Amino acid sequence: MDIKFQLFPADFSAKQQEVLQWLTENGLEVYFPHFIEKGYDTMAVVKHLILEDLDHLKVTLPGHRKALLLAVHALNPCLFFFLFYFVPLQYKS
Repeated sequence: MDIKFQLFPADFSAKQQEVLQWLTENGLEVYFPHFIEKGYDTMAVVKHLILEDLDHLKVTLPGHRKALLLAVHALNPCLFFFLFYFVPLQYKS
């Protein structure tokens, strides 16, 4: 069953559906409404996501934060060194 039809209206743009597919592939589709609401509605925008954006997107679980950053890394392999050597992954409350 296609998740976009189960959880969300089918009237999202093709680019928004790409974001949903990417989140779903990473087990993080629950954040899709936050991504759309905050303007992270294309993969061109998503691939520039950084640690500070996770607070804005209401991603608070440490495992989900790490999973999102790893998924972004897969889109931008050159960010790996920066993310894992200079940016702490813990959630600051």
